[in-house]
Amino acid sequence: MVIKTERLKQLGFDRDFYFQTYIHQGRLWCFVNFSNMFVGTNRYIRAKMEGRPLNERKFSVYGKVGVGFISFDSKLYDLETGKSLKAFDPSYKYLRGFTDRTTEFVVPLSLGVKYKINRCLDIGLEGQYTILKGDKLDALIVDSHMGGRFDKWAQLNAGITYKFGSKQTQKEHLEWVNSLESYMDLTDAKLADMYVVKDVDNDGVIDELDWEPDTEEGAFVDTHGRTLDSDGDGIPDHLDPEPFSTPYYPIDSNGMNIRPDRITPESIRELIRKEVTNQLSGWFMKIVFFDLDKSNIRPSEVPELYQVATYMLKYPEAKMNIKGYTDVRASEQYNMGLSERRSDSVIDYLNKTYGIDKSRFIESHYGESNNLFKNATKEQQHQLNRRVEITVAE
Repeated sequence: MVIKTERLKQLGFDRDFYFQTYIHQGRLWCFVNFSNMFVGTNRYIRAKMEGRPLNERKFSVYGKVGVGFISFDSKLYDLETGKSLKAFDPSYKYLRGFTDRTTEFVVPLSLGVKYKINRCLDIGLEGQYTILKGDKLDALIVDSHMGGRFDKWAQLNAGITYKFGSKQTQKEHLEWVNSLESYMDLTDAKLADMYVVKDVDNDGVIDELDWEPDTEEGAFVDTHGRTLDSDGDGIPDHLDPEPFSTPYYPIDSNGMNIRPDRITPESIRELIRKEVTNQLSGWFMKIVFFDLDKSNIRPSEVPELYQVATYMLKYPEAKMNIKGYTDVRASEQYNMGLSERRSDSVIDYLNKTYGIDKSRFIESHYGESNNLFKNATKEQQHQLNRRVEITVAE
């Protein structure tokens, strides 16, 4: 570095000079990949929305900030003769001609861009600006009132980066991988597998809700996936020549009713009345669901209770079974009490809102037993277990 003549005179020199130094520097960098921060997620989302593969990234913009120490030994030299200059005026305390070995704290800053040629090779440009905590690097120490400040310098580097690693175990170097994109890819794959609807026995009931996941082909099933035997004669409906035979007449080995020789209109009406009563007694009506550890009626369940009330007001002689259940996330004793509170809540709501007498309800509670999902692990499964079932009583 050459100092201007007017500045030399100000500093007390009568000749031109330059300084020379040897530097050893150690730094610890913090690397910031701007391309990953501000571009990667948008690239991923756009590709997903447009249904196209994610284009390979070729350019990367990055920044670095660091801390470190620098060790140097600077000396001043006469510009004409090249001889080393000691202190010209020892009494001038702001000036030295040499530093000896000195160590100072530095803060380097960098901004760079890289271009990826292939998986192993990058080229790039990097500008670096370094601030030295001190004013000794050029072997001059200038008082602050004379314009002295921290020494600093800038440089521009061109570089080639070769990245080591096995192609089998590392398809892409970490610098070019956006961790959020990788996470979103993994999450999408898991969600896709999680929400695949599976029905192994093809009975129309998904496996998660199927109580008989291996029913034979062609079998008629109920909403739980269980094989139907409507008349309870031990022959499944899809194999029964008379699937709705009445239990009030004998049934032969083929599942057919053995009817009397003489059938009167009165006997038919009586048979229909008994059959309707029998069908009603097993008729499933509604399920009311509850929040975790709660027994209050949710607004979402009001339409279900309205339909129950409508039916009971239309048929004043009808009675209802009210059965309370819970999930398994509490002690068995606590859950028995919680299921009872839920049953009471349903009865109180129908009584207070629609004036239906409590004597028309047959209440029972089962806690965590008889759950729809025996080994529930997901919140949706626990939700189905937190319920009150309402059926028509005999």
